[in-house]
Order: sequence, then C-alpha cells, then structure tokens
Amino acid sequence: MKLNRLLTAHIIDANRRWWAFLIVSGSYFEMERSNKF
Repeated sequence: MKLNRLLTAHIIDANRRWWAFLIVSGSYFEMERSNKF
C-alpha cells in the first residue's frame, strides 16, 4: 500500500500546484479587466 500512498501524495501535490496556478491567473485576469475599464 506504500505505492498507493505515494500516488495519492503526488496527485494532491499536482492539484495544489494547479489550484495555485488557477488562482494566480484568475487574479491576474481580474486586474487586467479592471485596468481596461
């Protein structure tokens, strides 16, 4: 079951990185939109 735990940790880490990217890009787009108007 060690492999399963490793895989779960890897998926969680990838998810965390993806969410961080989404939040950063989303806030960047919000700044761009507010700058245009």
